[in-house]
Amino acid sequence: MSEVSNQENESIPPRGNKEETITSASKSRRLYIVIAMLVAFAAISYIVALTIQLSYILLHIFLLIPFLGLALIPPRPLKSEQREIRLIGFGLIGAVAGIAVIFSTFWDNIIAAKGVWECLQCHLGTLGHMPIEEYLWFINHTLLAGFFILSLWSSKKKVAPPPPTPRKTMRIIGTVFCFSIMILGLWLVQYDQSFYLGVILCFIGPVLGFLWWLGGHLLWQQRRQWLWGIAIISIYVLFLDTVAIYDGIWVISDAYTTGIALFGIKLEQILIYTLTTSLVVTTLVVCLRTTEINLEKEDKDGLLKQVVQMVKLKE
Repeated sequence: MSEVSNQENESIPPRGNKEETITSASKSRRLYIVIAMLVAFAAISYIVALTIQLSYILLHIFLLIPFLGLALIPPRPLKSEQREIRLIGFGLIGAVAGIAVIFSTFWDNIIAAKGVWECLQCHLGTLGHMPIEEYLWFINHTLLAGFFILSLWSSKKKVAPPPPTPRKTMRIIGTVFCFSIMILGLWLVQYDQSFYLGVILCFIGPVLGFLWWLGGHLLWQQRRQWLWGIAIISIYVLFLDTVAIYDGIWVISDAYTTGIALFGIKLEQILIYTLTTSLVVTTLVVCLRTTEINLEKEDKDGLLKQVVQMVKLKE
């Protein structure tokens, strides 16, 4: 009788594994839906650019609608997460958007004043050396990248714990690399043909280095969300940039770029969208995972206190 019972127990899969499978399948399905949505909007933006003359403000539609789709289409981002995770996640996006405007204003005004970048179809006026639409781009780009990460986020409490990572090694490697590209940028910015590339590396390198020092090991634990977030959003906004250049919304001066290109896209444009997306995604991943770890510690401490109290009562 006991053998039959044991066989039945073995044949029943653990409940946690079933929940993990459902969560994983749901996140994968949502990822495919999001990718399909972005591909569709990329195609529409290209068709529209072939049909009419786009302006910078109209180009924002292709950032705003995907963002609204991520934010509003069920299941909504972080719906099944703890209250603290939701507060941190949504609050962070707002904070990062504000920081993005302040931070990007410095380096973007530098390249605009130098003549590296010029907007030809901007109609809302300028602030400093940049059109108002550019400031709005900082915000909308951040919202799109941020909600992409939130829509794929799955709390580590629902799945098996991640394998141990070489915490110190990961942090050091990432930090050293990021500060190395900053040093390279300081050298490149001295020459006209590498000026744009140098500015990008000088400004973004140290910020990414700081984030890697704080949580490089956490990025490795969450590498799926981290890499997908950077890759998908970078490719999408880079495509919009290509459409904008093709349709004459803005131009990039050849005098201040290296001339290195991939499929006709300048190296500097590839880097600027990849690295700025990395800033948003990395910040969210590090902060969200840190919050989860702190919540797990609180749960363990609370459980330990309950056990101690029970033991004292028995005594």
